[in-house]
Amino acid sequence: MSNLIATYTHTIVPEASTRSHFRVTAPANHKVWVKVTVFYTRASSNAAVAVDLRNGSTSGTLGSAITWVKRNPDDGETVQTVGQAVTGSPSGGDSVSKAGLLDNGAIAFEPIRLNGGETLDVWLTAGDTSGTGFIRIDIDE
Repeated sequence: MSNLIATYTHTIVPEASTRSHFRVTAPANHKVWVKVTVFYTRASSNAAVAVDLRNGSTSGTLGSAITWVKRNPDDGETVQTVGQAVTGSPSGGDSVSKAGLLDNGAIAFEPIRLNGGETLDVWLTAGDTSGTGFIRIDIDE
């Protein structure tokens, strides 16, 4: 672990169905800590947002790898963790943490350690498609 810390913010496109929005894949050769924070604002307050963090999901349609923003831009090391938007939900996966947003606001999950090659998917059920929000992913390699 080099304590290389990086972050990325992903905009949420709200849907009434449950689906994965973002995937983090740890590099094959070492562990990584992942912290997920979800921010959401609804036009109406009649529906909660359910958030489910799952590891071990398979398949799905993934976008191009994102570019992480290093907290210390002078860090010469390359971020090896892969982050990707999910456009077609994967299947399966074990829930490692769940929470709900009952009002406009944010939920910050405890950091989750991924072993080499493991994945973590951020699943959301918005319930109210008039909302807006984003997912912030912080990693520590």
